[in-house]
Amino acid sequence: MRCLDEEDIKELMWSDAYVNKYNPKHKQTVKNIEQGFQNLYPNDDRNSEPKQYYVWHSVGDEKTRSSHEERDGLVFSWDNPPEGGHPGEDYNCRCWAEDYEPPLSRMHKSQKEDYAYLSFDGKELSFYKNGEKIKSWPAMSGKPGYQEKEFTSLSEKGPIPEGEWIIKQKDFEAWDDKDNSKWYEKRSQWRKDPVAWGDFRIPLKPTAETKTEGRHGIFIHGGKILGSAGCLDLAENMDDFVNYFIEYEKDMIIKVKYPKDKW
Repeated sequence: MRCLDEEDIKELMWSDAYVNKYNPKHKQTVKNIEQGFQNLYPNDDRNSEPKQYYVWHSVGDEKTRSSHEERDGLVFSWDNPPEGGHPGEDYNCRCWAEDYEPPLSRMHKSQKEDYAYLSFDGKELSFYKNGEKIKSWPAMSGKPGYQEKEFTSLSEKGPIPEGEWIIKQKDFEAWDDKDNSKWYEKRSQWRKDPVAWGDFRIPLKPTAETKTEGRHGIFIHGGKILGSAGCLDLAENMDDFVNYFIEYEKDMIIKVKYPKDKW
């Protein structure tokens, strides 16, 4: 098989062979996609990091427990097993797990207790915990005149594309963090424009269902004034946001959704 580029992978991920687990080509398509990511990003942490979530799959015959059949296709966390345990752990269970890094909105309701997420509407970033809005900060993405949904595909101009993006605790970067040698060696490039970048930043990684529109290298960061070519900029509010993020101690989803009407 020839090497796949990002567009090839994106097309495969929208194909019936990938979406439909009963398609005879499903397993091979999944392998092709995984190998494609390995070839494109051989040093990406996502290729070696154990998956935190999985999709529950049941056999679906007359011997399948009704409770397990109901879980078929649902997303669970390895850190929070449902009643009876993970697939294959219950007595005579023939179910199996498929690694997945999901948007939290598709997780089973039993997994949603005591979790927080973020939302960005083009004007502000909001922090929700257990469905309650706890805090919000003025935020910006995209250059002036290019901050609406219709411009998300414009590199270096448009805002972050709609969808769900992940920020991970292990990816948090502080400019003066000497322990993070991988990043500290690159600090001079970051500090060429401290007014624009500030002291903290976290890379945003798209979930499997988010259409990135070819955009990459997107961060949430600070600075002196709001200004962005596609990142999510909190300016001087970044320090306060970092306090909330670090205190939460878990990875988070940022749900990006722009209003239908123009501002």
